[in-house]
Amino acid sequence: MALSALLAVCLICSHPGPALLLSDFATCLEQNGIRTKVLSGDVAYETLVKGGRKTDPFPDNQSHSDLKELAQKVARAASSSKCVIIDVGHPLSTRVLRILSTDFPDIIRVAFYDNGQSLVEGGYSELTAPALRLSQIILFANKNLEDAPIYSAKDQPIDLSHQRRIGIGSSSLPSEMPRLKKLKETQSPENRAAFLAKLAIPDRGQKIVVYLGGANEVYEKEAFPHFLNLLNEIDQDGITFVLQPHPRGKKPNLEGTKLLYSTADFDLALLAADQLFYHQTSANLKFLLLGTPTSQIGAKKETNDLLVAGGFIESLTTKEELLRALGKSHHPIDPETETRAYAAFGIDPNWEEVLLKTVRPLLK
Repeated sequence: MALSALLAVCLICSHPGPALLLSDFATCLEQNGIRTKVLSGDVAYETLVKGGRKTDPFPDNQSHSDLKELAQKVARAASSSKCVIIDVGHPLSTRVLRILSTDFPDIIRVAFYDNGQSLVEGGYSELTAPALRLSQIILFANKNLEDAPIYSAKDQPIDLSHQRRIGIGSSSLPSEMPRLKKLKETQSPENRAAFLAKLAIPDRGQKIVVYLGGANEVYEKEAFPHFLNLLNEIDQDGITFVLQPHPRGKKPNLEGTKLLYSTADFDLALLAADQLFYHQTSANLKFLLLGTPTSQIGAKKETNDLLVAGGFIESLTTKEELLRALGKSHHPIDPETETRAYAAFGIDPNWEEVLLKTVRPLLK
């Protein structure tokens, strides 16, 4: 009898970052006879529906006092499953995993660590630590992290000696990038026109520089103010600087600045950009693969970022470094660099096999 007739895997997602990856997990499992249920928070829900995934939504914009009740509802919704796979980038995840461990101990708890870095400053690592400890199995999107120390803060490794750790190497980029590269190469004028229309500004032949916003305290209090200060120190003639906000980020007050606020889709911003800057994002590999000049920028030099650590891009902090970076132009990535980049991010084209080998024994 097919596994789908007996058992189910519930995938829970609160953040748009891992949403599409968890959707890919569900598709892989369903295609191999394993029935799944996908529960998603508001922003992740929008991402999944746009991608064609059927999902049951739950509200993720609750205040901290409401998380306990919400976690109970989510845990109950997942209680008919044999196995739960949950992203760990949201406070709700820890609460759900704790309830599952006490009220539904027979359900196997699998945490999905979608960030490629072993330490992510700004709150992510501190947030994920208790969720990882409450899991029984951890799937790492970056397969290189399977045996690497994972930190809750600098110099504070998390004890994961009781968890089974699996580097799955999952990524949508190998299948997604050919489409995006083709759009970048063949529809550049159309992308540019659509993006400028979203900004409600004319096309004067200006360079479009997009800054990818963040959603943590370090970004809001240090990195973003530092970027604005640098912009005030340089000549911006012939350049349009645009803030592409993080889906969960707070809308900043840009009054008195020359930075425009984008309401365009993330991919449109990437395709229209002549240059990209960011402080911290798990989407940074996509920028490199598009061949768009990209730099990490912040109040201090970044060393944990995988593109910086791998020598693919620079980490900038000064006006002089910013001006030098602005002189760069689009250059398609060569195959050797692309291969090195995929390896640095621990991406495995055979991740579906790893997922099935992990999940199937759990359903027996």
